[in-house]
Amino acid sequence: MYLTVHGAAALAIAQASPNLFIGFLLGLASHVVLDIIPHGDELPHYFVGPKKVRRLMGAGMIDGVILALFLILYVWTTPGLHLPTMFAAVIGAVLPDALQGMYFLFTKPPLWLEKLQNWHRAIHNPFHHHIGWKQGTLVQCLVFASLWLALI
Repeated sequence: MYLTVHGAAALAIAQASPNLFIGFLLGLASHVVLDIIPHGDELPHYFVGPKKVRRLMGAGMIDGVILALFLILYVWTTPGLHLPTMFAAVIGAVLPDALQGMYFLFTKPPLWLEKLQNWHRAIHNPFHHHIGWKQGTLVQCLVFASLWLALI
């Protein structure tokens, strides 16, 4: 899923979480649950070749900026937020993807990062029901819209 979708799930969790540690753990768990849903962004064909890292980082930065704008809008329009819990949940929700981005920066990643990447790859679509990028974007938009409606 895109970072924006993971972030929206984290905000919903933060509203119900009693503290930042539980918010972080639930954010991390939400990442796993959302990645199980077939969502069509499992490193498409244009993320290969010599420009792979640059393209991945560009896509990640665009997604990160959209997430940041979404977070700013949410904080600005929602009174009574517990910001530490919100940030802890968001960090938990996006951490696996951030570590995946680190994995791609290494020519020979450390063993712990390689094991984490293998686990992260395994939770993506364990039922092997692959969908295309267009259908995946639609799925992600629907999940995001559902989470946004839950937030307001």
